[in-house]
Amino acid sequence: MKTNPKDLLNRLLDADTEAEVVKIIEDAGYWNDPNAWRYYGDKPRNWATVGNQQSKPDHALVEKLTNAIDTKLIAAARIANEFDGPNCPQTMFKARDQLFGAQLKDMETLSKSITVAATGRRQRPSLTITDDGEGVTPSAMPNTILSLHEGNKEAIPFVQGKFNMGGSGVLEFCGSDHNVQLVLSRRNPKLLPANAAAEDKRWSLTIVRREDPPPNSPRSSRFTYLAPGPKDAEEHGALQRGLARQRLHRTAVAQRQIRGGVSAGLWQRRRGARFDRPVSRLLQSTAPTFEP
Repeated sequence: MKTNPKDLLNRLLDADTEAEVVKIIEDAGYWNDPNAWRYYGDKPRNWATVGNQQSKPDHALVEKLTNAIDTKLIAAARIANEFDGPNCPQTMFKARDQLFGAQLKDMETLSKSITVAATGRRQRPSLTITDDGEGVTPSAMPNTILSLHEGNKEAIPFVQGKFNMGGSGVLEFCGSDHNVQLVLSRRNPKLLPANAAAEDKRWSLTIVRREDPPPNSPRSSRFTYLAPGPKDAEEHGALQRGLARQRLHRTAVAQRQIRGGVSAGLWQRRRGARFDRPVSRLLQSTAPTFEP
């Protein structure tokens, strides 16, 4: 019997280890059901793309943060009706000034739009990234967040990510045995039409995992995600992010287990990687919450 989607979501949000996530999905009746999983990017041989992007976890983390900043800019442009046409900003610098002008005077508030929270155990923490950018509807998730090589941002002049694969580079650093990652998203209500269907207002979630081939098999590992992803039927209010206590109104969320500890060096390398980026101060590092 499958677990109620809302109960499944709440349990997953409180999980901070790969083992917990696997147990939750097993209890829900999905982990060992091959019909419940779909190829990441709809490509059976996706390891060549996903598994060969990043050699270091901090670089992979930066790619996730890059995507969070991109979606924040895109959402602001769409809301202002300046996503295309003559008023579309042509660089990130122009997008920053044009779309966030007055807000740049209060960077403390603006920086809370994107957060990174480290929870769980210090030596193998769970990292959660949240943003209040575009978000996606449940039906759009396979063709956006969970896609590869689709070129979703290729024609947008003011974003950094162009090739629709960098965000998946973090997967090989998630967990240790199955590379699990939780993805949770909801379409920004300001971007939905007035007559939007109830389905498009819902939160959607999925779990990404690595599947290894049987012994002596010639094929390589591959990534799949839970599909059809359970959908939380709650259309109004906010969801609570467990230990990080990050309120989510219209955010896209990725929760993952990264090998190794979250050291001062990791955060410093993250800052260095974004030092000269025009909107780098949109990012806020939430204080880590660790168990002993």
